[in-house]
Amino acid sequence: MLSSVDRPSTALAPEKKIVSYAGPRRTIVVVDDNEDHRDLMMEVLSPLDFVVLTAQSGPDCLALIEAMQPDAFLIDISMPGMSGWQLVDRLRDAGQTAPILMLSANIGDTAIIGAGTDGHNDTLAKPVDIRKLCDRLAVHLGLQWVYDTDQPPVSLPQSQAKPGAIQAPAPAHLQDLIALGEIGYIRGIEAKLA
Repeated sequence: MLSSVDRPSTALAPEKKIVSYAGPRRTIVVVDDNEDHRDLMMEVLSPLDFVVLTAQSGPDCLALIEAMQPDAFLIDISMPGMSGWQLVDRLRDAGQTAPILMLSANIGDTAIIGAGTDGHNDTLAKPVDIRKLCDRLAVHLGLQWVYDTDQPPVSLPQSQAKPGAIQAPAPAHLQDLIALGEIGYIRGIEAKLA
């Protein structure tokens, strides 16, 4: 008969879930001709206590912000009519100083990036990695995130705690995959799974 060794269960540190941020409410304007992407950004940012305003084009954005100073802009690079780059120029000419994050499914295309102006603060690839978006917003807006601390550590049964055992993806990773599937970004799903 073989002896057995009792091993304690392995506790994984859960990914911290952002629930809000410290300080006054911030306003973010999302400009994208894709309604699904505007809706996704609204679904992601509103629960974090941001005021999210959306516009489907550059001219709509300019009309929306005539009498206000948003805290940040998320702007799609490729839109019909006025491009994201043209909108950035117009915003800066109008005195808007808020951080501008440019979004594009072709962010790796140097021709797309090279076509831009100096007026933007950052770029993010579509489909947007929610964690990267939150990281960039924290940097550009000086945010201090408030986390949900009521989550207990996740304990794995011993059968899954063995070296080389397959582990289920983190809940945040699954949520990202679901969000990507809902907006139809197959390449984003493939990249997440790679």
